[in-house]
Amino acid sequence: MQMTALAPLFNMLPTPIIVLQDTQPYLNHRIVFMNQRFVDMTGWTSEDSPDKDTWWENAYPVYGLSKSGSATVGTGNGQCHRNG
Repeated sequence: MQMTALAPLFNMLPTPIIVLQDTQPYLNHRIVFMNQRFVDMTGWTSEDSPDKDTWWENAYPVYGLSKSGSATVGTGNGQCHRNG
């Protein structure tokens, strides 16, 4: 089923929804649809988050998560420590 057929249904739902294009073997899938509830709740459009990696960096900027390393959260002192 095409996204154009599902978009009206997804836009009626009260739950934020994003749909990713499965581009195996790559893990950074392109975002092909965001329903209006997702845009309303996050303030992000497809221009702000065109793919999964960009969305992750927008969603969790405090933790400094990126492709170049990882972060350890919950160290007991409210700090986040980046590894790598």
